[in-house]
Amino acid sequence: MTHERALNAAKEPQNWLMYYGNYEGHRYSQLNQINADSVKNLKVAFSVALSGLESAGTRNRSGNLEATPIVEDGIMYVPNGWGNVYAIDVSSGKRGAIRWIFDPETNKAWASDVACCGVNNRGVALWKDKVISISLDGRLFAINKATGEKVWERKIADPAIGETLTHAPLIVRDIAIVGTAGGEFGIRGFIEGTDLNTGQRLWRTYTIPGTGEAGNDTWKDGQDRWKHGGGSIWETGTYDSESDTFYQGIGNAGPDYDPEYRPGDNKWAASALAINPTTGAIKWGFQYTPNDPYDFDEISEHPIINTKINGEDRKLVVHVARNGFLLRP
Repeated sequence: MTHERALNAAKEPQNWLMYYGNYEGHRYSQLNQINADSVKNLKVAFSVALSGLESAGTRNRSGNLEATPIVEDGIMYVPNGWGNVYAIDVSSGKRGAIRWIFDPETNKAWASDVACCGVNNRGVALWKDKVISISLDGRLFAINKATGEKVWERKIADPAIGETLTHAPLIVRDIAIVGTAGGEFGIRGFIEGTDLNTGQRLWRTYTIPGTGEAGNDTWKDGQDRWKHGGGSIWETGTYDSESDTFYQGIGNAGPDYDPEYRPGDNKWAASALAINPTTGAIKWGFQYTPNDPYDFDEISEHPIINTKINGEDRKLVVHVARNGFLLRP
């Protein structure tokens, strides 16, 4: 899996190489075997049972299946809620044969107790000959795509203070981009870039600006509550190669339903951030709901489209916000 293939994912409609199908977040398949006329003939061809039910002693006994599978050359890569990654041969169309299972060996009882919002894992990514995945307890993995063996892992988030990882990594060239969930538990959200060649951190960008950073003055409580201001993420960003920018939706401020404790706009909660994937530098931000009292979040994808505005060709980032507006920041 190369950056060139990622940029040209539409040229391989038989595959689903990326979380959204492409960098722009379109989730659109060019395949036409299933259409308005044939959809009535759909039926189950086969099923594959995934693990995820745990024994007594675990508060969340089962992980949620929320992942979008990746498919490359007849092999499906998909995690269960606990982050166990499955490589399933679906090339025959008649059965799914499990080739390998990677188990991150998460301490399930502990991780589920400290996770703010259930046991979730939304997907994996491909890079070179590796599968890149995450676990609920804050680790990022590089897995041998052929064998399922772990190549390396690194700790990013800290569940002991309410931080978890739940979303599929965004890969831009040789950088894996992930961010921490847990905004309800008093964390200060961040996004982090990892060099996949070395397994080392390249940068960390906090979604809630600190002292001296642009937007920190929008936390007007006078008690440094930005240090626990939320702003977590749990959905994968979109990427524009022309401007070399990824667009990340940001979750709720903390505490989510008590804005009287956090007067001010509370940037960059409930916002979109445009970020340089190489350095982590924020290019711009747009806040959908200042001082959000409704737990709106705005973590959902930010598709990139080409359209005309007043007769002029424009490239736009669009987002259907929870406040009821379709916006183009």
